[in-house]
Amino acid sequence: MKLLLLGTSGYHPCERRQTACLMLPEAGIVLDAGTGFFRVRQHLPTPTLDILLSHTHLDHSVGLTFVLSTRYQKTLDRITVHAAAEKLAACRDHLLNHHMFPAPLPCQW
Repeated sequence: MKLLLLGTSGYHPCERRQTACLMLPEAGIVLDAGTGFFRVRQHLPTPTLDILLSHTHLDHSVGLTFVLSTRYQKTLDRITVHAAAEKLAACRDHLLNHHMFPAPLPCQW
């Protein structure tokens, strides 16, 4: 099984490194959704995507806002974000609040 390191830097991304995002492409699994999440689309061979958040600091969750571009010209049957209930609520209520991010994500939580 291949593990792709799509982002491995600390809190701030730079030209060469993006924040936390690791991927098991054959399984359609992404571990954390930092800024490196923008790279998921080009490596996703599965019709499902499971995103596992270790915690919801922005360097591990801001990539959720890239889910829409991950679906561009792809058929995904299911996208699921996994984390503790309070962490999922924090993402939905704050990061994805309609005043900050007006498009609802096509995810199961």
